[in-house]
Amino acid sequence: CEYIQSIDRVGLKVVLKNLQKHKTCENVVKDLKASKAFKDRVPDDYIERMKKVRQIFKFQTVYDPRQKKFTPLE
Repeated sequence: CEYIQSIDRVGLKVVLKNLQKHKTCENVVKDLKASKAFKDRVPDDYIERMKKVRQIFKFQTVYDPRQKKFTPLE
C-alpha cells in the first residue's frame, strides 16, 4: 500500500502464503516479527501504522455524483 512503508523482502507471495495460514494482517505481522528471517525488518509500530491506514480507508469521504455531494464511503 502507498500509505505505509513496505517490509523489506516481504512481497505478495510471502503475504498471501502467511495470510492463508494466519487469517489476519495483524497475525501475519506478528508471525513475521517472530521469525528469524524477518524479525529485524518489521518496525515495532507496524501494526499501529496498519490500523491507522485501515481507518483512513474505512472512513474516507468520496464524491457521489448521483447525490452531487461528498459522502462517507461506508
